[in-house]
Amino acid sequence: MYLKRLEIYGFKSFANRVSIEFDRGITAIVGPNGSGKSNIVDAIRWVLGEQSPKTLRGGRMEDVIFSGTQTRKPLGFAEVTLVLDNSDGVLPTDYSEVSVTRRVFRSGESEYYINRSPCRLKDIIEMFVDTGVGKDGYSIIGQGRVEEILSMHSESRREIFEEAAGIMKYKLRREEAQRKLQKAHENLVRVEDILAELHQQLTPLESQARIAQQYLDLRERLKILEINRFVAQYNRYVNRIKGIKDQIELIDGDIINHKEQLSNDEQAKYELQDKLESLQKDIERYNESRHSLIQKIESAKSEKRLIHEKINQYIRDNQRLKTEIREHEEYIRQNESRIDFFRQEKQANDEILKVKKTELSELNSGLNRVQDELDNRQQLAENQRRGVVRIINRIAEYRNNIVKNQTRSENILESYNNTRKLIDLRTDEKARLESSEKQIKDRLNNIRAEKDSIISQCNDLKAKINSNREVVDRYRKAIQTGKQRLEGLRSRYQLLNDMSITYEGFSRAIYRIVAESRRNKLLANKICGVVAELIEVPREYELAIEIALGNSLQHIVTESEEDAKYLIEFLRKNKYGRATFLPISSVRPRGLTRKEKEALNLPGCVGIASQLIQFDPRYTDIFENLLGRVVITETLDHAIAMAKKFGYTFRIVTLQGDVLHPGGSISGGSSEQRNTGLLGRKREMSELQQAIRDEENSIARDQTKLSEKEKECEELELELSRNEDRLQQQELIRTAEEEKALHIANELRKINKELAELHSKANKLNDELKLVQELIDNQLKEVNRLEEQNAGVQNVLESMDIDLKESIKQKEKLESQIAEIRVELASLEQKGTAVSQQILYLESDVNRNKESIGRKLELIKINSNEVEKQKDALNLHQKDIEYWQNEIDKLCTLLRNKEEEKNEYNDQMKALDQRIKKLTEAIGSITDKKHRFEVQLSRLEAELENLLNNMWDEYGITYNSALDYLDDSIKMNNINVEIQSIKEKIAALGEVNINAIDELKRVRERYRFLEMQRSDLIEAKEDLSRVIRQITKQMEDKFAQEFEQINRHFQEVFTKLFGGGTARLILEDQTDILNSGIEIVAQPPGKKLQNISLLSGGEKALTAIAILFAILKRKPTAFCVLDEIETSLDEGNLDNLGQFIKEFSKDTQFIVVTHRRNTMQVSDVLYGIVMEEKGVSNLVSVRLEDRAS
Repeated sequence: MYLKRLEIYGFKSFANRVSIEFDRGITAIVGPNGSGKSNIVDAIRWVLGEQSPKTLRGGRMEDVIFSGTQTRKPLGFAEVTLVLDNSDGVLPTDYSEVSVTRRVFRSGESEYYINRSPCRLKDIIEMFVDTGVGKDGYSIIGQGRVEEILSMHSESRREIFEEAAGIMKYKLRREEAQRKLQKAHENLVRVEDILAELHQQLTPLESQARIAQQYLDLRERLKILEINRFVAQYNRYVNRIKGIKDQIELIDGDIINHKEQLSNDEQAKYELQDKLESLQKDIERYNESRHSLIQKIESAKSEKRLIHEKINQYIRDNQRLKTEIREHEEYIRQNESRIDFFRQEKQANDEILKVKKTELSELNSGLNRVQDELDNRQQLAENQRRGVVRIINRIAEYRNNIVKNQTRSENILESYNNTRKLIDLRTDEKARLESSEKQIKDRLNNIRAEKDSIISQCNDLKAKINSNREVVDRYRKAIQTGKQRLEGLRSRYQLLNDMSITYEGFSRAIYRIVAESRRNKLLANKICGVVAELIEVPREYELAIEIALGNSLQHIVTESEEDAKYLIEFLRKNKYGRATFLPISSVRPRGLTRKEKEALNLPGCVGIASQLIQFDPRYTDIFENLLGRVVITETLDHAIAMAKKFGYTFRIVTLQGDVLHPGGSISGGSSEQRNTGLLGRKREMSELQQAIRDEENSIARDQTKLSEKEKECEELELELSRNEDRLQQQELIRTAEEEKALHIANELRKINKELAELHSKANKLNDELKLVQELIDNQLKEVNRLEEQNAGVQNVLESMDIDLKESIKQKEKLESQIAEIRVELASLEQKGTAVSQQILYLESDVNRNKESIGRKLELIKINSNEVEKQKDALNLHQKDIEYWQNEIDKLCTLLRNKEEEKNEYNDQMKALDQRIKKLTEAIGSITDKKHRFEVQLSRLEAELENLLNNMWDEYGITYNSALDYLDDSIKMNNINVEIQSIKEKIAALGEVNINAIDELKRVRERYRFLEMQRSDLIEAKEDLSRVIRQITKQMEDKFAQEFEQINRHFQEVFTKLFGGGTARLILEDQTDILNSGIEIVAQPPGKKLQNISLLSGGEKALTAIAILFAILKRKPTAFCVLDEIETSLDEGNLDNLGQFIKEFSKDTQFIVVTHRRNTMQVSDVLYGIVMEEKGVSNLVSVRLEDRAS
């Protein structure tokens, strides 16, 4: 056997799945510190069953699971699989290859597998016992284990030597035998205690059983005597009862004749009542139809009124729209008149402008000619007038400037006047727009108010909707809860129903009969039912009635004795057991006597049991027989007082289930009975049915309310939707009005801007006019001064200037005319521009009003169409009203006819009532006579029933079964004396424990059984003690033999490792080999023989290694794992250790975890453990023989 493979996943730092293949020979595992080398050794130790987290260098077992890194998540489990080659059959299994797997989860759960089949940890440990392989074996020497072997107490070193000696399996067997011995001893002590207790019980039980047997013998004789007396009394009562029944039978014939006649009359009355009820239903139906038609007429009239209102509203809207259209048309006409006026004015202005331009052109031509003439004349007079030319020129210049300025002043004045006119027009337009703006703002305020009102309504509706939705949610939750409760009730009912169908709680015979009757119709016809199914008991009386009936609850009621006989044969034939049958034909009622009925008036009396239950009248005799002589009381005190007063002659049962039997015996205590629940089951099923109906009704009511609330929600949501539509409509109107307001505001801004510009222009023109006027005044003053200066000169030049003056005057005249015409042209151009702008504005306003007229005409057309539609609907409603009125008239005629027919039926009903009354009186008289006979019969039957009840209560037999006990040797005249004598003997026996006979038998059987057990336990103890002694002897012999061999090998290996010296192993107590401590003494070369504790660290380590190899030499293990055991050795000792490992690798496979080069050199395979990723170990391998080749 050797280790083939180690598979690791999620164990400590091995986050990835790693598989390490091992060959025979030496495998070295190397790597830097912290790379995870020793985790491989921990994995081997863990998979072999190590349970100590501390040994695995952890705090908890879950710590062996990969805990994650900064880049990797933690894993949920760790798994290690060890694969061994078992071709040599070392392990006790038929497999040539054995895999051992251990898996642990973060939840703490562990799993173990052998060859992938689940197993226990114990199975793994037992498989490797005495092989040296295991968590405590010498096949794994981990870090520090060498020092631990040397530093441990001498007694603690035994484990490794016991494992090497091969006595572990004997040790386990001995421990198992010792546990069994201890358990056998404990069982023996317990059996002896029970035997002693049983022995104490036997003597009193034997005495009680003897008295009980005497009592049973006397009781049996008393039973025979009382049954024979009962039969004689029963026969006397039966003969008397038969005579009375014959008389009652004759009276019943007369009653039947009268009742038949009464039945015929009542049948006729019922038929007449049916006709009256049918007639009344017709009348009610006609009335309902008439009311429905009246409601329809009223509804149609309401619709008509509503339609009239709509028509009027449409007409009013059209009138308003037409008025607005007329206003628009009037406004358009006014504007069009203004446009025509402005156009005519512009046309006239253009014609004047054209004429003025022509005239200006002609004047300019004339002025040029005059200027030319003036220039010629001035040139001629130049020399003569040189002295005055300058003055004249200046005067002319001033005058020319004055003319120009005057023309300019006139032009400015005209521009100023035109500007003022435009200001007035714009002011009027502004006033009109401001009025429109105010109207729009008023309308917007109204729209906002209405919008706020609608929003308030919407909020109220939303609040109501939310409230209703909460109610709807509550109803839905209530319905869901109710459905869950209903499901629970139905499940409970189904369970009880299944128990009822399978007759759970009934005897096997009852179940067989009922089950067979479901398939066999003949059998079913012979069964009326089980007593428990034929009665209904109020809940408060269930316990008392169940106690009173006892096993009678399971009795079967039949019609006759023959049916009962048939059923008994059925049970016997099929071996279904026994059952009791109650034939209606033979079972007679039993009741209290007149005197006993006085008990019903006593305090605490609830009533007679048969009167507290409900059943079919045909079973009256049955239940009077079973319960007619049973009285129910509230408490036991009431029952005892009643029993004493009436001499214990009838049975009394309390509501708590206590029973006072005739004769004085009392039963009581716990209310748990064998048949408990048979009556309660039926009642609970009835209550569950009612609860199911109530729950269904509750769910239905909640469903109705839910529907109402959902409908109300829908109506509210519909109203909310309508309001939101209204709100949206108002929003559209508001938007349109705001757009109008915005347009008007823009127009006003334009007008205001234009007015501001016009006012500014007017002010500037006024200022300029003042400046020009001031300039003219200054120029006129200068002209006057120059003229005065030139007055003298003119006189001289008058003759010369006559012609010149003419030319000048002509020229001035032309220039004046030209200036005037230019002023007129400028004024006419400005006027034309203003008129054009006014025309454009007015045309735009006219177009807007025309568009408004078009829209309003369209609304008028729509409203007119709606009026026609409403008128059509009005005509339809009028036709419906007329049709429904005709139907009402027809229904009134039918109602009158039905009322007349009803009166006829009422007269017939009165006649029938009189005949029925006479027949009822006759039947009552005959019935009274019958009742007197029945009273006598009841008294006799009650006395007979009491007789039967007493016999049933005492002995549980009926009259027919009592006949089997008849004894002709009994003398009836002495029977009472003998009965009294036997009762006195029974009383003399005192308290009798009837159960003592069976109890004695049971105790004796148990005593004999326990004596046999005691003998078996004593024998088992002796056998186990003998086995333990044998195992101990085998262990001592084998350990001594193996210890001697290991000691000898230890001395040899020590000498080779140390290169001399001597060492040995010493048992501290030779007399107790199995418990003795083991001392190690060593003498390295050149030193004295001394205890190992006095050696140096390297010497201790090498000594421990010598022990290990001594064990391996004596008992090689399949593989050996060495985890850095050579850490404290020097180079020379390392070489020796390497040679030993190489030598021993022929028989043992070595897996060595090492840092030392010397050890690596002797290895066949090197596996490197690296941590390329922080916290995650990976594997690399190098096969040395491959490298050498």
